[in-house]
Amino acid sequence: MRVTIKAVAALVIGLGAATPVLAADGLSFQSVEPEGLSEDAMLAVTSVQGVMPAQMPAYEQQGFSYYGAFAVPKGQELGLSAAEMAKWLVIKANTETLEEAKTGVLESCVELTKADDCTLIGLMVPAE
Repeated sequence: MRVTIKAVAALVIGLGAATPVLAADGLSFQSVEPEGLSEDAMLAVTSVQGVMPAQMPAYEQQGFSYYGAFAVPKGQELGLSAAEMAKWLVIKANTETLEEAKTGVLESCVELTKADDCTLIGLMVPAE
């Protein structure tokens, strides 16, 4: 099962190749330095990146598996609260490769947010 989420606003689930099996230690979050965001948007992203590692068990419970990626649109005021940020956060998970997750989340982000461009903010990978 492949999963793409536009945080609270939309959920798109597509069937594809078998879901990768989680490593014994589960999921891990890796921050990615976003490109092309305003100073305020960077503050919002940094805040979200700070709480994402603690969110990995919840994602696992929802059926998320690696590989995955997180993205936000460029040129949007993302807000500073989690609720505001949730409107713009797009997640692609359960892909066979990290590259597929990265490419897929950027494409999905543009489609779901109607933005001209998006940027990666993090990756979902096997825990070490």
